[in-house]
Formats: sequence, C-alpha cells, structure tokens
Amino acid sequence: MARGGPRPNSGGARPGAGRKSSETKAYQETMRARFEACVSVADWDQAIRALLEDAKGGSVAAFRELVPWVVGKVPDELRHTGAVGVAHRHDLSRLSDAEIQALEQLVTKVDDAPDA
Repeated sequence: MARGGPRPNSGGARPGAGRKSSETKAYQETMRARFEACVSVADWDQAIRALLEDAKGGSVAAFRELVPWVVGKVPDELRHTGAVGVAHRHDLSRLSDAEIQALEQLVTKVDDAPDA
C-alpha cells in the first residue's frame, strides 16, 4: 500500500477524514441535551419566528442566519494562493502562447469534469 493511501475496505478515505470521533459525538449529544433542557419547543418556535420577521423586514444578519437552514450551506471554495511560502516548481513564463493556451484548455476540462 502506498504511503498515505487509502486503507483496504475503507472506501478510499484516510483515517479520521471527515468522521467525528466518538468523543466528539458524545460531547455534541451532551451539549444538545443541555440545550434542550433549557429551551422549550415554544421558545425555539418564538426565536425562529422572530428571525423570520427580522429577515422579512430587511435584516441582513437574520437573512444570513436563516439561509443555510432553508437553502443549505454554501460550499467553501478552496484556493491555493501560494501565500504560505510554498515554492512552485513550474516556471510558466517559459511556455509559448500555444502551450499556455493548451494548458488553459486542459485545466478548464478538469475544472468542468463532474465530481465523482
């Protein structure tokens, strides 16, 4: 098996990747139980209705709070800017115009490929 590669029968995932530990799950359940002990369904209903009214009235903060619950979380876009001091080993300034155009077409093709 290659170093850092997937474990057998793991679906390709690395250990801990995207999975919550049992300690995290237990902590979240404890905090949820504490929250539910303090806040009744009526309180929760009142808070949500207040947020809806604020959003209808033009409150951007209330709107931003509600959108992920109604529409779903916006995916985070990841970009590598090189700002962390990673040296790039490719000097693109030595490419011809035709080579740059071919590279751009290749990158666009990869970017447009559906996620697996």
